[in-house]
Amino acid sequence: PEHIEAIRSYQKKILSESHTEGENDFNSMLKSQCRNRIIEVQNILRKIKVEFRPIINKQFSKVEGEKLHQLKNFIEIEVNKLDDMCREPIFFKNRKLFERITRFRYLLEKTIAKWPSSSVELGDLWQTNLTPLYEQIDSEIFEIIWGKMDL
Repeated sequence: PEHIEAIRSYQKKILSESHTEGENDFNSMLKSQCRNRIIEVQNILRKIKVEFRPIINKQFSKVEGEKLHQLKNFIEIEVNKLDDMCREPIFFKNRKLFERITRFRYLLEKTIAKWPSSSVELGDLWQTNLTPLYEQIDSEIFEIIWGKMDL
């Protein structure tokens, strides 16, 4: 998580430095805010995935009891952040991306409401409900931020 915060700070710094004084028109400001919002959402989603990593890697013994409860609390906090980010759809590049992000947030809320009693169950929920949507969102955000890249 601290690496994600470092990347997040670096991205904010780069974005603020790239905004020159001559670009004070509405379109430039909106574009910059959209980019910032999308990066913020991406950072939240990545933090969630990092916290789910032991479950994704099927290291279920690492996430039992109190750790499972801490994970639930962490997810609740991040869902609230996502909820705040999704209050203004204008800041998203396209409607489909916005809908996918709000769907992901909804699925997380649903998972919290019916929090599984074991990390195995939580792993199944992640794999079946969240992984495909997460990967689609991550791919779309990457393309928006970096464009199509031929490697």
